[in-house]
Amino acid sequence: MKKMILLSAAILQLTTASAFAWHLPADGSPDKFRPGSTRGYAIWQDKDGVHLVVTTKGKAQTFTGTIKTDGKINSVDGDYLERGDKVKLSKDKEKLNFKLTTAGATDKIDFKVKNGHRLTFDLYVDGRPINANEIYIGNDGIHPSDNTFTLRQ
Repeated sequence: MKKMILLSAAILQLTTASAFAWHLPADGSPDKFRPGSTRGYAIWQDKDGVHLVVTTKGKAQTFTGTIKTDGKINSVDGDYLERGDKVKLSKDKEKLNFKLTTAGATDKIDFKVKNGHRLTFDLYVDGRPINANEIYIGNDGIHPSDNTFTLRQ
């Protein structure tokens, strides 16, 4: 019961607080996210910005999504991207679209947000909404309630 209350409080904080110098729950990379043995997304922030990493359990899968902010996204960089992976920032710098295919390894997008108070994620795998239990946020690996969620400052 205590764990359920703590998880509920963390999820409430996830939807009502946090991010970009964003405090908990987005601080630090998720301990529970294991590249190559966990399928899904890891999302966190640190002094270098916001990070999104995808991985699979070995099977090739395509991760797609959109990240929106009320600020401006900048300093976008991709790591471990392969041919065919795409990361596109909108002209107004308020939306980042991506398509990343990986098979047991990781693909990573790093970016910064300026003057933003929220980040909204809409995440998919193989064209379907990803199960929220496969999204790990911050050091504690908190799961949002859905594949579409918002982190707030």
